[in-house]
Amino acid sequence: MILELDSNKYKALADTLFRRALDQSGLNDNGGLSNSLEVTKEGDGEGAVFILSFNEYGIFLDQGVKGARSSSKAPQSPFGYKPSNKGIFNVPGLALSMKERGAVYWYGIKPYPWVENFLTSLGQAMDKEIGEEMVQNITDNAFFKNGTVTLTAQL
Repeated sequence: MILELDSNKYKALADTLFRRALDQSGLNDNGGLSNSLEVTKEGDGEGAVFILSFNEYGIFLDQGVKGARSSSKAPQSPFGYKPSNKGIFNVPGLALSMKERGAVYWYGIKPYPWVENFLTSLGQAMDKEIGEEMVQNITDNAFFKNGTVTLTAQL
């Protein structure tokens, strides 16, 4: 027997924890990032892998971005703007006004750490959920023979 996990169940769990981590970070998300989470399953059986993906700018919000003029908002960030001819036109974000783009370009983005909290809470929840699913799966496939219970499982 191979344990087959219900990908829809884990997609819902990941989605809930993703949104919770964003909320707890203090990030004012308009839904673009929180609605971007995708959980896909590649392969079957023992080789199955769940892949989590979300909008790339989520990492910039997690780590922050150093500005072209000042890095005080995110001094530890590996990301930053360099002065260039394109200036504020390099700043992504269609919903930002030119004034907001200028502020981001020159002064950076404060970090809103959420990725580590999301992955930690997801790992803990998955351990619990998978453990319960394994027990149920093994119990469902147990059989009695000569007064003993035989359990078989292959993970």
